[in-house]
Amino acid sequence: MNISNSIQLQAFLRMIASGVAIGFVYDVCRFVFRGREGKRTVSDIIFWIACCTISLFAFFYSSRYEIRLYLVLGLACGWAVYVLLFSRAIEFFLSPIKQLISAIGDFFDFLRQKARSSRKRISAAAQNASLRFWYIKKYIFGQRAKPKKQPRI
Repeated sequence: MNISNSIQLQAFLRMIASGVAIGFVYDVCRFVFRGREGKRTVSDIIFWIACCTISLFAFFYSSRYEIRLYLVLGLACGWAVYVLLFSRAIEFFLSPIKQLISAIGDFFDFLRQKARSSRKRISAAAQNASLRFWYIKKYIFGQRAKPKKQPRI
């Protein structure tokens, strides 16, 4: 079956875009699960499921599941383009988000400690917000100890 050059070029460019998407998923998984040994297998499983899904959709839309060498090379080139051009920029944009989540969590920890030291009653909304940000912080940074709920006075 003959395929025109323009269709092959479109398929190749789709595979490059898919390779860039796979690189982005890799960076996000690496960012979320960084520094946590027990969660590394979860990160790998999520990455490979996403990678296979992206690849299958890309192969379907590019060539109706016909795996050709230039498509596989396009996927590899897309991933390499992402790593060489966009990976550092994505890390640069994700690091302030990480710092913001950490700062918000530290702020609520500070409020909880002040409320505990002065023995004043803290509202349930502030306690819940503090615990929610602690769970987000724990998920991203891997905190060790769970904060204790304040007893109701």
